[in-house]
Amino acid sequence: MAGSPLGPFVTPWALRRAARELLLGYHLGIYLDEIVRQQTPTGSPVLRIERPNDVLLRETPRVRADERLPALVVGCHGTLDDVRYRAGDGCYQGTLKLDVHAITSAADELVGGETASILALGAATLLLHELPQLTGFQARWLGAVAGDPTGDRGQTEAPQQSMGVNVNVRDEAERTLHAEGHVLAVSGVLLSDLGGPLPAAVRDPPIEDPALDLEDGPSVEEIALTTTPFEEIP
Repeated sequence: MAGSPLGPFVTPWALRRAARELLLGYHLGIYLDEIVRQQTPTGSPVLRIERPNDVLLRETPRVRADERLPALVVGCHGTLDDVRYRAGDGCYQGTLKLDVHAITSAADELVGGETASILALGAATLLLHELPQLTGFQARWLGAVAGDPTGDRGQTEAPQQSMGVNVNVRDEAERTLHAEGHVLAVSGVLLSDLGGPLPAAVRDPPIEDPALDLEDGPSVEEIALTTTPFEEIP
């Protein structure tokens, strides 16, 4: 998410992709196991929780019939209401709203609901801790949210809101879908008005060519410097 001569540009799509990269990495299981350990009563065995099969990028916590569960769904719904402009460097400082939902399917409603709850909290905690290292942005937790995981999986009953933030829906196999999510606020410089407009001589490259990289372009100005030798006085 580095800047360029046209200023920094950060899209919600780039933030979602960064979140997916982290959630598909090698740390999520550590967060999940620690959550399970802390919530396991004293004297009971510490069990490992099922890992997500995929991380989906879409704006609603839904899954399709061909997608394996459990799954995480990452969405970014634009900026919050604290966009600020810094005239000194021409940058817009803003906060993007990032949410991550866990969706599970289980015959046992208690197991499915608990799994979704732990997966969602583990994913949110990982992003809270590690997204700033990957993007340079600041992140803070805003809270838990409910989700509707009905999607296109062929449910015949209307969704029923349960206690807390779980949403339970019976599917054709008499299993129960559960969704639980968390919302993060991710803050940083989103764009800048420095660097433009471009000179009229600069043209878009043909669509079949690689994307234009202004960092590799010719220098705009050359300055010749001359120096006069002098004797250094001790």
